[in-house]
Amino acid sequence: GEGAAAEAGQDAPDYLTLTVENYGIAFREDDDEFLEAVNEALAAVKESGTYDEIYNEYFAG
Repeated sequence: GEGAAAEAGQDAPDYLTLTVENYGIAFREDDDEFLEAVNEALAAVKESGTYDEIYNEYFAG
């Protein structure tokens, strides 16, 4: 995973699949700056290990 927000019509990266339900984040179509900020934040959470900590706390079997 690269921490990238998926565009409409794309499957979510495996590391984002938590349940069988589909989830997503909606963005204004013309707000590239906000999209980039969210992608950077997701990448930072993944890189720091915080994502894995949260996943293991709440979603791991």
